[in-house]
Amino acid sequence: MKTPFKWDIYSDQPHQLKDKNFKSTMRKKELKSLIKTYLIGAITIPISLVSMPFVKRKEINSSDFFSIGVDFQRSATQTVALIEELEVERVLIRFKLWEMDSLEELKEFILKIKDKKIEKISKI
Repeated sequence: MKTPFKWDIYSDQPHQLKDKNFKSTMRKKELKSLIKTYLIGAITIPISLVSMPFVKRKEINSSDFFSIGVDFQRSATQTVALIEELEVERVLIRFKLWEMDSLEELKEFILKIKDKKIEKISKI
């Protein structure tokens, strides 16, 4: 599978769109959706603000709540060392679907941190 868009290797995110014509065309194409989103927000936000004092709050276990997102292909041994040093219990692994040939490398990385709870982020 080929890369579907330009990828910024430093931030692990797609590059920002610089083409202003493309952006305005897409906004015009999705105008109905944007208006619908605005109207729903205009109705639900005031209702939610009024009802907030009556909603029961849930306690969050901070040891299960926080995690760290890593790219297993970027200096794997140093990443494992940093995960151990930070004592993180949950790890989010970034995996780009157009790089299916690196599954063996992913398996080796997961085996190195097998005592952690692992969640996967797939990017299409």
